[in-house]
Amino acid sequence: MSDMPADVRDEVIREVYRRIEEMDWDGMTSRQRTHTYDQWLEDPAIGGVLRRYRTPESARYWLKDTPVKELPHARTGVGPYAKYVTSRDPSPSQIALQAFGEGWSAEETTLKIKPNKCVVRNAESAALMIWGDHKKLGALVWAGIEATVVGSPEPRIVATVPRGTRLSEGEKQRHRDLASVAGIDLVHISWQRVRV
Repeated sequence: MSDMPADVRDEVIREVYRRIEEMDWDGMTSRQRTHTYDQWLEDPAIGGVLRRYRTPESARYWLKDTPVKELPHARTGVGPYAKYVTSRDPSPSQIALQAFGEGWSAEETTLKIKPNKCVVRNAESAALMIWGDHKKLGALVWAGIEATVVGSPEPRIVATVPRGTRLSEGEKQRHRDLASVAGIDLVHISWQRVRV
């Protein structure tokens, strides 16, 4: 929103993220999210501000395509929206430690998004850790295949499962089997967001 002053844009993004934090955003259906967008657009603190700079249709599109679309990356501490979130997912090094064990840590300077990936190391070897929500398995496996083709360190997928979400052992095995078709190891981890 180049036509919106930066301080006003920051205020709207902070408000959107604050409200997301108060609801079960990740557990909402598409219909529930649509209803939430409608409510936000009617709210003076969000829609009222956005309508000073955008049409209602453009404001809705901006909400979905900017703060909400960037939320998963911001929660991992990645990207320009990370400064607005009030809770974070585990850091790449915390994920590597949980997924692969003692001695593994992330080289955060290698961090890339869409999907999240970075080089992780222990004393003996390196790997390209690719991680994200277990519901996005296709994107994670595809990123692993691309990494193999371009000669990155050996890709390893970490499928994250928010604490409180239960996957059956059969579903987890299916994920591992799908990744193994591409020759990629996959592990599941459960985590919980922490307030910042």
